[in-house]
Amino acid sequence: MRLVMLALGWSAGLALAAGLHPPAGVWAGLLLGCIVLTALLWRRARWPALALAALALGGLRFAAQPEQNAISAYNDRGGLTLEGIVAAPPALSDGGLQIRLDADMLERGGVRIPVTGTVLVRAAVTAEVEAGSRVRATGLLTAPRLIGDLDYGAYLARSGVQSLMRDAAVEILAPPDPFRLDTALARLRESLAAAIQRVMPPPQSGLLVAMLLGDESGLAPDTEEAFAVTGTAHLVAISGFNMLVISSAVQAVLLRLRVRRRWAAAASVAVILGYTLLVGASPAVVRAALMSGLLVIGQSLRRRTFIASSLAFAVLIITLINPLVLWDIGFQLSLLAALGIALLAAPFSRAGDRAAARLLPNSLQKPASDFVNPVLGTTLAAQLTVLPLIALVFGRVSLISPLVNLLVAPAQSALLLTGAAGAMLALLPSMPALVLAPAWLLLSYTTGIIHTFARIPLAEISLFPGAGAVALFYVCFIVGGLLMAARPTWLSRLVRPLQSRPVAVSVLLGAVGVLVLTGARLAERSDSNLHLWFLDMDGESAVLVRTPGGANLLVDGGSHPARLLTSIGDHLPFDDREIELWAITQPSLNRIQSAGRLLEQYTVKQVLTNGQPILDGELAALLDRAGSGVPLRAGQRVELSDGTVLEVVHPAAAPGETSRQADGALALRLSSGEISILLTGDLSADGQAAMMAAGYGRPATVLQAPAGGAESSLLPELITVTQPQVIIVQTRGEDSNEPAPETLELLGGIPVYQTGSGGVHLWSDGRRLWAEQEG
Repeated sequence: MRLVMLALGWSAGLALAAGLHPPAGVWAGLLLGCIVLTALLWRRARWPALALAALALGGLRFAAQPEQNAISAYNDRGGLTLEGIVAAPPALSDGGLQIRLDADMLERGGVRIPVTGTVLVRAAVTAEVEAGSRVRATGLLTAPRLIGDLDYGAYLARSGVQSLMRDAAVEILAPPDPFRLDTALARLRESLAAAIQRVMPPPQSGLLVAMLLGDESGLAPDTEEAFAVTGTAHLVAISGFNMLVISSAVQAVLLRLRVRRRWAAAASVAVILGYTLLVGASPAVVRAALMSGLLVIGQSLRRRTFIASSLAFAVLIITLINPLVLWDIGFQLSLLAALGIALLAAPFSRAGDRAAARLLPNSLQKPASDFVNPVLGTTLAAQLTVLPLIALVFGRVSLISPLVNLLVAPAQSALLLTGAAGAMLALLPSMPALVLAPAWLLLSYTTGIIHTFARIPLAEISLFPGAGAVALFYVCFIVGGLLMAARPTWLSRLVRPLQSRPVAVSVLLGAVGVLVLTGARLAERSDSNLHLWFLDMDGESAVLVRTPGGANLLVDGGSHPARLLTSIGDHLPFDDREIELWAITQPSLNRIQSAGRLLEQYTVKQVLTNGQPILDGELAALLDRAGSGVPLRAGQRVELSDGTVLEVVHPAAAPGETSRQADGALALRLSSGEISILLTGDLSADGQAAMMAAGYGRPATVLQAPAGGAESSLLPELITVTQPQVIIVQTRGEDSNEPAPETLELLGGIPVYQTGSGGVHLWSDGRRLWAEQEG
């Protein structure tokens, strides 16, 4: 467990460095202090001191990670030409051909500049590019932006990509070097995929290519969705299971041929290494390879391998090479699934054995113990451990996953072996389709089970836990796992009497849970302040309000449903599923595209609009689901029982069909006691002028800058008449050039809070106002 402590300290250092961004000198000083502390405590508590030193080392490693490569300095600065080597086989997507280019030369204005960095180039599907080719790409270099709820920039940065070149003109300068290892592996991978597709029909061929080679481009959308709904998406990911099945088969064959055990183990490790390189060596694959290799080596040396220690070793090695991998969702899911299996699979399997002994006849107890319980225990352990993270990231949880996994898991070992052997034979010329017939049968069985269960009503449910709750769960899970492994004397004394009274313990834990939830609920209800959260929605308008009396108001919502629901779930009480008022400032999709998912989780009592006719059919359908909206006019007021007042300050009349939406956007003034907040959404300069001309340009404590503070979006007169103490700007982040310099100049010395790297939280007791930056 010592290696686990070091890995936890190291990972905590990476996380703290990412969140706090202290300079490298701080971490170096902390490391020096930890070295002194370790020397002083060497005999009594050296391992906790070493874990603290690992934390300092993790922070120092993250601080040493460059934030930008040389090429990213040219993002969003016009057209240019790049030359370099294609680093991976191009991938076909809806946007064309995606080419990962390791650039070494940049040309702009006739000047050639040596550079280093990786760029994701998107070109026409007709571009015949191979991995290892030297190419020239010409186009506009841009920084990655948010795509829906995905922070695409952060996603690409984890693999070293900080620049995009869309619609590029690509010219091949030189073919790939056939003697390069990566070129040979890429061609072997393409040959295997082509051989499978030649002798096996779809959809089975696409599924086998995904399972063996990690290429999911051949999977139909309905198949991908069925795997997601049934919680079996892990079957199409390269995992430690794949590694062990193939390497164990190689080792078994060599041992049958009387090869010495250590040589057979060495060959198995070599197969794992080769397979890792063949399928692309992603972080999750490298984690699986390291653990599988350690397991094979341990077995050959007749040493017991501890999965938790192997996991810790894999985390240390992978994050040492690339610290950003720690935030890769695939790596996180892979890591947590393996941790869950290490801690829970055996207890679950033993519980299954006890249940079988009580419920099944003697003739069925041994088959259940040998075949069913290990599979079910492993599946439950992995699924339950990753469930909170899946719910947090994807907002969905499969209810039928254990049953479906139990049905398909027994076929997977045979499927991988017959598929791999058949694919190798299919490389030979004139090989009949029968070589993959056994794999085809097993694939047909697997897909049949998965598609059948995916059609069951309520096969999955939507679930949106808060990030804090998920983090707390995993902290408790890891601490509990450490205690289970260490088994300190005090824990044994505590657990022993409880084990003899399971019913009483269950009742006690349930009562404690009820008390905790009740206390949390009462604490939430006792807050008599007005709260406003300006949500981080990629520059789109989204404001959540909770009044002193507990009423909820939402203004707009944006077009990122998972992000919106996560933000609402983080800020509202866990059992509060009502939004009393939903104000839609203008009839555009980027205001309410999240409506569909929002209405699945929350009851909206009343929708407020600016009364402008809706011409977009999709928008009209979304509003129909929410119910008929009430058109508002300047001067109308909504006064709640707790004294909160919502006043309409624009428009004076319903805008016409052809009117600019921003001219007639709904503007609202929210007041509580002496505090007032002017919510302008995307109100245009003309709309601001009309609002002030109608006499609604009164002082406000807080002003939401219109249109994210874009150029020419804010009238100087609005600042003059409102005299705000705080300005809120909802932007897309530091790289969006928002707010515009001229807007910042207008604001002068007024405190400005902006979204883009997190939301903004305001709260007030009616006399005083507090503000904090979230994220």
